[in-house]
Amino acid sequence: MSPTLSVTTCLLLLTLFFVTSSQTSAKRSFVVDHKENCFRKDGKKFQFISGSMHYYRIPRPYWKDRLLKLKGAGFNTVQTYIPWNQHEPVKGQLDFSGRKDLFSYLKLCSDLGILVLLRPGPFIAAEFEFGGFPSWLPTESKTISFRTSEAVYLKNVLTWFSELLPMLVPYLYCNEGPVIGLQVENEYGSNPACDKVYLQSLTQHYRETLGNEILLYTVDGPGKGMLNCGTLPELYNTVDFGGGNITSHFDIQAQYNSGGPPVNIEFYLAGSPIGAQSSPLNPELLLQISWMRC
Repeated sequence: MSPTLSVTTCLLLLTLFFVTSSQTSAKRSFVVDHKENCFRKDGKKFQFISGSMHYYRIPRPYWKDRLLKLKGAGFNTVQTYIPWNQHEPVKGQLDFSGRKDLFSYLKLCSDLGILVLLRPGPFIAAEFEFGGFPSWLPTESKTISFRTSEAVYLKNVLTWFSELLPMLVPYLYCNEGPVIGLQVENEYGSNPACDKVYLQSLTQHYRETLGNEILLYTVDGPGKGMLNCGTLPELYNTVDFGGGNITSHFDIQAQYNSGGPPVNIEFYLAGSPIGAQSSPLNPELLLQISWMRC
């Protein structure tokens, strides 16, 4: 082989090596495209279709079966709250055992090819007494003020998040995990406190721990009063509703985002009045689901 041919061959191999390396090492991403009004997963337009499945309410041996049923029904994403009261029932004693093993749940979602939206609260509602706050929290101070920037409350929240959030880092989508987004607080616009310093403190803590590559979002009802208090410019705002004028709801959402897709993060299908056996699904809601699915 001539020296010239040998050098050419080496350069070709080096070129192939670098091209291959750059392709395999490209970091995964899930972002809002504010110009095209869509989400992009690894650069491609993407629509997540999510359903709620709370790991801590389902016996662990049934997790896989339920997740496969969710996937089989056409969902590509699952969302779940992270209940503070379940994971720290006694102050300073964390519990992620059994059906409360969030991290095994996230790994299972990843193995099954299901994306995840996490809702850590700290207030989650979720039909929990005291909104998911641990029962010991009110004993911390006689003047504690919940869901505000009051010092005692905020210190306890950030202490809990300082334990929880670092453990979530390996499960973020940009780190090869299934988690594409985290929700900051929960329908905070319905809280009369309307404490933006509180929301900013939570957001800052998320960013300092999780970095800038994870989607952070809020959810509120589609009313200006709620959205004025419930979100921040640096967070992606979503809405929740079941019924009404969809176009109007999403128009209001769009006013609080600088571009991006319309998102109903929690669509109310039906309700069961007290004492009723069941509540039939409103046909109008089925049409709304079809409209949002397109």
